[in-house]
Amino acid sequence: MAELHFSTDQIQREMNGMADLAEEFLGRAHSQQLRGAAYGLAKALSTNGIWQIPQGHPLETTTAEHKAGILFGRLSFRWEVKAVNQKTFGVAGNASTTIEIHNLESDAPPLSWNTDIGGSGHPGYRLHIQFRSNEKSAEIPRFPSILLTPVDCLDFLLGELFQEKWTKHQYDRQTQTAGWTQDVRKRVCHLLRKKAECAEQSSGVTPWVTLKRWNFTKPRLTLGDD
Repeated sequence: MAELHFSTDQIQREMNGMADLAEEFLGRAHSQQLRGAAYGLAKALSTNGIWQIPQGHPLETTTAEHKAGILFGRLSFRWEVKAVNQKTFGVAGNASTTIEIHNLESDAPPLSWNTDIGGSGHPGYRLHIQFRSNEKSAEIPRFPSILLTPVDCLDFLLGELFQEKWTKHQYDRQTQTAGWTQDVRKRVCHLLRKKAECAEQSSGVTPWVTLKRWNFTKPRLTLGDD
């Protein structure tokens, strides 16, 4: 049985909501691709269990001017998922979201990393970020993360590329996005509380070691409506 559970409807609402919110920063074709991924979750749960935006056909942002050059981002993901019931799905193996930042004014390879939910046999902290080099994830280090879903990762990417513009855009649109963004708030706050509860159980070892051993059971971790 999958150990980390999400509300299917909630994740789909987040994907569709972010597609609307971020269309100015993605372009219409890529915002439509995000909506397609929301629909694709239900299909993945009923067929092969692979939910994804393939790395060969990623979401792509518009460009942003920075001191480092003219930058744009790409996002793809591949999650191994399994239906738990009609309302909930679980991460059945690995769940990985890949971000790349490209520089139009440089021949250097893109800066890239994965935000991962490791499988049950994972040796490190299961909610982590890993840098990538030569299209492969570095084995170490793995950095702890509160970013889990593709929407979380896209929100982070846009906030980094567009800094003040993305923040202002969200505040300008908050009356239209309050529904699904409140769902995200509840999900993130629930995860943070569970992390704190896990850390509080450390006795004779450091809280970090306790968190590394956390396997999302006792009780089972469900993020969103069960």
